[in-house]
Amino acid sequence: MFSIYGLAMFLDPRFKHSFVSNKEDFVRQVEQWISKETELGDAFEPEAMISAPVNQQPSSSNSIFDLHANLVGVNHEQQLAKNVTAAQELVKYKAEPCLSLNSDPLAYWQVSAIS
Repeated sequence: MFSIYGLAMFLDPRFKHSFVSNKEDFVRQVEQWISKETELGDAFEPEAMISAPVNQQPSSSNSIFDLHANLVGVNHEQQLAKNVTAAQELVKYKAEPCLSLNSDPLAYWQVSAIS
């Protein structure tokens, strides 16, 4: 449950890590949470489930990872690229200063959205 509150605070550009005592440990933990969500996120998104073609042919490989990729349509290279993009965006976000308290965080994320 702490991860929900920690992520919410960190992703609010007005606060980020302002209220934590050990910023490095907190940011490291946030990076782990985001990495985990990035890795797991696509498998549970309805759009990914609908648009992912299911391979009906038996796989030539016996790997459980190949079976998983065939079932959910996850391309390992695409997933790695997505993780790199998330990591790059996180580095960029951490480098930006916090917004003033009267700023609108939703407006910030609308402007900062990745297409």
